[in-house]
Amino acid sequence: MKKILLGTVGLMMAVSAADAANFRGMYGGLKAGYAWNNVEFKDKTPDTAGDFGTWDASPNGIETDVFFGNGFQSGDWYYGGELSIGYGFGKGKKDKRITNRAGDSFDVTIKSERGWKFGVDGRFGKVIDDMLVYTRLGLHWTQYTNKFSLNEVGGGASAHRKTTDYFFSVAPGLGLEWRFAEGMNARFEYVYEHSFTDLTFKTEGGQDIVKLEQPTSHIVSVGVSFAI
Repeated sequence: MKKILLGTVGLMMAVSAADAANFRGMYGGLKAGYAWNNVEFKDKTPDTAGDFGTWDASPNGIETDVFFGNGFQSGDWYYGGELSIGYGFGKGKKDKRITNRAGDSFDVTIKSERGWKFGVDGRFGKVIDDMLVYTRLGLHWTQYTNKFSLNEVGGGASAHRKTTDYFFSVAPGLGLEWRFAEGMNARFEYVYEHSFTDLTFKTEGGQDIVKLEQPTSHIVSVGVSFAI
């Protein structure tokens, strides 16, 4: 009986090790999801002009990524890294009429579009049977095209600016990955991007108009990866 029990325990450990080994090695994959993006423009005109508040362009939309990575395991613990290239299709627009303290009215339009994204991410997690539960932390460089237009009602003062810039972000997240076929895994992820990049729009004379302060994003995605 003792030999049978020892043999059974050994078999279970061998099966567990075989399952755990599934997440080792190099892989590539695709994922797609949706991004809720917060891109706020804050008034930076002099106090004498009045406080025009803050406007969020909210360029929400579909997000796609291609990724490549390598995974390692120590027992049931997993660690690895990924490189990714993605593109966001989110576009947002906000129109507002504002009035300064002198009684002058202006029509303001802001537009924001999300574009290319490049990421370097690390993953750390726990293997449970055919599933990997993990946290991730990355550095992302995300492209935004932002447009600002201001026109005085009835004619007069106006300002129009457009820029395309890359914003640096720290990106923590959580995920689940599971095996559904030999050499093929599916995943579900949530990632939060917090940028540490600001952008100020100025008049031709150098006067600050509005400031885009550190965009943030909530991204939910599903994907599939293939062993290489």
